[in-house]
Amino acid sequence: SGNQTHQVMQGIIDIRVSNTIPRVNKIFQSSLSRVFFPTEHDSKVLNCILVNQAGGIHENDKFKNKITLSKQTHFKFTSQAAEKIYFSHKNYSIINNNFCISEKSHFSYLPQELIFFNQSKLKKNNLIHLDEESSFLLVEQFVMGREFFKEKIKKIFFEDITKIFVNNKIAYTDQSIIDDMGKFYQFNLLASQPQSFANIIFYKKNIKNLNLSINKFFPDKNFYGYSYPSSSLLICKFIDNNTLQLKLKLFDLINYLAKKVIKKKDYLNKNMYF
Repeated sequence: SGNQTHQVMQGIIDIRVSNTIPRVNKIFQSSLSRVFFPTEHDSKVLNCILVNQAGGIHENDKFKNKITLSKQTHFKFTSQAAEKIYFSHKNYSIINNNFCISEKSHFSYLPQELIFFNQSKLKKNNLIHLDEESSFLLVEQFVMGREFFKEKIKKIFFEDITKIFVNNKIAYTDQSIIDDMGKFYQFNLLASQPQSFANIIFYKKNIKNLNLSINKFFPDKNFYGYSYPSSSLLICKFIDNNTLQLKLKLFDLINYLAKKVIKKKDYLNKNMYF
């Protein structure tokens, strides 16, 4: 309730991975953040699952995730469950992601969805450093309230900044803001508030030349679109009033991109992503 105080929490993950058969060279985890590595039949892909032991994100909480991959490493990262962003009196919670991907390595960042509650406040930053010969897949889904209860949330703040550098040169930047506090509103979305939306970023050298059939993943309604800011970068934006339907769509698109580009059939297991 509003009279309760919450102890400010911080979660830090710092992982360094190397070798063709991935090996964790360094792992540091503190406070609320923990990771574990489930085993799968493909020994060339290192799977990592993040757990937030606080059971949600509260006012002033700070989370930092740093992942560094050396050459010829394949790393897949997701989270155990959807993350809830709870009521905040006045201050933001913060998520900072810092990813460094070396030559001929691939990193898939596929967290479960973020669910926003009334008067929640979050600032999220993705800083991504890529080598020209690396590849990277980011899929993030955001949900406005609990769909089952048909919630229409109010008075939230969400700032989402992503910056991508390739060979230390800026290749892409995106800043999206939802501010429903009566001062500012902009998110490159439809005027009416959707229940759920998602971003996909895929980087691979000359990906545009592969002629991917992205159109089939966008229905006639409830879609935003996709673009190629460069020949090596694919950006997709989704909007849907059905959270599960959108998540299933994202699941299919992840496996499609993996099969066409990462050369992995059934790259994402539903047991891991749902």
